[in-house]
Amino acid sequence: MKALFLILVAFLLSSAATTSQTEQTEVQASVIINPALSVTPPNISTNVLPFSFLEKNLIFRQNTNFDFNVSLQSAGAVADWLSFSDNNFVIAPLQEKIITVFFEIPDTAAGVYTGNITANDLRIPVVLTVSDTYKL
Repeated sequence: MKALFLILVAFLLSSAATTSQTEQTEVQASVIINPALSVTPPNISTNVLPFSFLEKNLIFRQNTNFDFNVSLQSAGAVADWLSFSDNNFVIAPLQEKIITVFFEIPDTAAGVYTGNITANDLRIPVVLTVSDTYKL
């Protein structure tokens, strides 16, 4: 998909460069990695305290004309700390679904922890920076 986009941009630029007239062309384009499913925000990155709880919403939107089955999984250092309000669901055509991600930070955690949430073939990076600002 990205290669096709780059070829299109190169073609448009070369076409504009070979014309003898001065011509201004504006090209607007977007690259969609997974045309069937998108998520907002595209990542989760936040600061948290040890022994704390956190909730973050993910808005999934499907861009097809048929029901779309979504399955969520977690991986990495944060995998055991999170759960979902729903991890297997169906999104109706051209609709959205809000899923809450619940984080339970251990009392012994300190430092930067990374992982990701996978929704079918869509990857959502997660970065949690755990620091005890209260020095408990």
